[in-house]
Amino acid sequence: DYRGPQGVWTLQRQGKQAAMEVAYEDTRPTAAHMALSTLVRLKRVKHVVSQNVDGLHLRSGLAPRQVTELHGNIYREACTAC
Repeated sequence: DYRGPQGVWTLQRQGKQAAMEVAYEDTRPTAAHMALSTLVRLKRVKHVVSQNVDGLHLRSGLAPRQVTELHGNIYREACTAC
């Protein structure tokens, strides 16, 4: 959550640090991820563009060729400067 009362951006504005309560590995696609996957399968949507790095669109059943992950994917890319 980024925008809610306990969201990352909200807490940052208050000078607080948001805590990750769930590890990325334990996250699951939401109803929204599954709906997009269904729309692609039904050929109502051609391609999904995501700013997320969590890989949940791929875990929802979309093929890599059906998703563009603008900021990469924490399971596939690694920063070469870190």
